[in-house]
Amino acid sequence: MRIRARILATVSFASVGLLAFGYSVAQAQNGAPPAKEAPITGTLSGNVNLSPEQMQAQSESALGRMESNAMQVQRMLDKADQQGDATKVDCLNNELNVIDTRLRAAKDRKAMLDGALRARDTGQASVFLQVIENHRDEAANARSRADGCIGSEAGFIGDSSNSTTVDPDIPQENPQPPPILNIPGWGLDLPPGTDPSASL
Repeated sequence: MRIRARILATVSFASVGLLAFGYSVAQAQNGAPPAKEAPITGTLSGNVNLSPEQMQAQSESALGRMESNAMQVQRMLDKADQQGDATKVDCLNNELNVIDTRLRAAKDRKAMLDGALRARDTGQASVFLQVIENHRDEAANARSRADGCIGSEAGFIGDSSNSTTVDPDIPQENPQPPPILNIPGWGLDLPPGTDPSASL
């Protein structure tokens, strides 16, 4: 009987404790003010929390960089064309096409970004800015590849030249004939390194 009474007392005590704990948690949730949401601090491109003016400046800077890349590659292409180098022309033309395509797409997104800013939709404007900056990065990659089009002439054209360097420490060969060896018992005068049996 005593054991059963102790078990019942323990179960009752635990039940009361659990009820009290649950009630205190419910009160804390109902009575406490709602927690504020954490502010968004950035996206993949870090364009969140930029002012409209900063978004405008960054997008215009990206377009300016892409236009500069296009002009540089165009000058390289013109020079290769004047030289009549078809391999360089083809390589540079491919990279210039990449830059031009990226620049046109970025200009389209710039118009959308401007519209989003006029509508005060900074979230949408931030997405458009991220796309513009992605186009800028890809155009910069194409500009770097264009340098490779003219920087590895031997690989593209196939020209090669061989050069021979003689080590000055190597002794010169003796132009005189080898001395005659007198081999006792054979009665032959043979130069060094000659097999005596060859004369038999």
